[in-house]
Amino acid sequence: MKNLIFTIFLTTIFINLSLTQNNLQIHGGIKFIDYKGSNIQLYYRDESPDPDEFYTNIDLENKLLFNLGVNFNNYSKNTKLYYDLTLNGYIGNFLGIEAGASIGYPIFLSKNKKISFLPSIMGGGGWYDKPLGTLQNNTIYIQVNNTKFKDYSNVDLSLVGFYGFIRPSLSLLIGLNKKVNLVFTGSYLINFDINPSVKFTGNDDNNNKVSDSEEITASNIAFYTDGKSSNDSPFKLMGPEVRFGVNILLGNKGKSAK
Repeated sequence: MKNLIFTIFLTTIFINLSLTQNNLQIHGGIKFIDYKGSNIQLYYRDESPDPDEFYTNIDLENKLLFNLGVNFNNYSKNTKLYYDLTLNGYIGNFLGIEAGASIGYPIFLSKNKKISFLPSIMGGGGWYDKPLGTLQNNTIYIQVNNTKFKDYSNVDLSLVGFYGFIRPSLSLLIGLNKKVNLVFTGSYLINFDINPSVKFTGNDDNNNKVSDSEEITASNIAFYTDGKSSNDSPFKLMGPEVRFGVNILLGNKGKSAK
C-alpha cells in the first residue's frame, strides 16, 4: 500500500508541475546493475515455532536494465537556464519508478542554434522491486513475522525499497525542425537506499496471495557475498546510463518555434 501511495504522490506532483512546461520529451535507454560480488546468497531463518534456516542462490546473469520515460521541459533557442521534470520507469532485472527535476545550461554550437550541448544535474527519488528468486521450502511451512505460508509451498523473494538520487548528465540536442529535436544523453546515477527490505510473497492455507517483509538489517536475514555475510544490499542502481529521445514542442507555446 505504501508503494502505491508513493507512486500516486510522485505522479500527481509530476503532472501538476509539468503543465507549466513547453516541451514533451520521450526517451528510452539502458543501464547496468552493479553487483558487489560474483556469488550472492540470501540467508533467512523463519519465525515459525520450530524455525528453519534457508539459503537461496541469486541469479546474477542479467545485469542489463531498460529505462522508458518522459519529461516536460522549457528548452528553446532562447533558453538561458534549462529545467525539466522527469518521470522514469525501469524494467528488466529491476522494476521501478522514479521522479526528479533537472537544471542545466544549454551551450549552442551553431549560429542557427540547431545543435547544442546541455550539461545538467537532476535530483529526485524513486522506488524499486528486484526479484531475488524463490525460497525453496523443505519443511512443513515458512512463517515471516505473523504471516504463515501454505504448507510445503515455496515463497517468492524480492528486494524492495526507496532511494534518493543525484544524476549529472550531458545531452546532445539536434534540431530536425522548429518543433522537434533529437536528444542523445549520457549520465551517471548516484543513489542512496532508504530502508530496503526483502519481500516474501506466496499463498496461505486458503490459496490466497499474501506477502510480508523483513528489513535487511534484521538479525535473522543476511546476504552472503562471495561467502561474507552482510546486512547491506549487494545490488546498486548506481552507475552509467545511456538514453535516446525526441523532444517535441507542445503547440505554439513559448519561444521554441522561433
